[in-house]
Amino acid sequence: GIISLELASTAEKRAVQPLAAVTGYGASCEAGKGSHSPTARAISLSMEQAMDRAQVIPSGIDLIMAHGDGTVMGDKHEMDAIHTIFRDCIEHIHVYSSKGALGHLLAGAAAVDVVLGIYILESGIIPAVYGVPLQEKESAFSLVTGKPLNAGPGRIMINSRSYEGQCASLIMEAVKQ
Repeated sequence: GIISLELASTAEKRAVQPLAAVTGYGASCEAGKGSHSPTARAISLSMEQAMDRAQVIPSGIDLIMAHGDGTVMGDKHEMDAIHTIFRDCIEHIHVYSSKGALGHLLAGAAAVDVVLGIYILESGIIPAVYGVPLQEKESAFSLVTGKPLNAGPGRIMINSRSYEGQCASLIMEAVKQ
């Protein structure tokens, strides 16, 4: 896929219908001690900043596309951050990660997640996470496993992180036609 960002005003002048809208973003950096991943606090901050910029509360997020790279501390910190930020609506949050099926594409991973996010917004279908699902006691959110879920999300948060402690969150929304 190719991602092209354009202001809504110029797309409207050209009579082009956008596939999705980027409505919020956040970034933070703090490496965990003894870990090569951002802390749960840093991940929480990037998610909070993205929601503030999008002017949305946690219950307004339909799907989190987690970075979920399979590292013990990285995934734990991300799970802890999701549980903290979405604690009041956690049972309604769907979570998906593409890396089990696609592998870790490093710098390209976030771009691929944006393309997948557009597909999810258009089709309403959240793919199932490939690989071993989390133990139910480890997570209160709904990890999409087993088979795809036809949930029709209208707003997606995409998380990304590096091994140096950087993390970012992006909010994409379906464009009303």
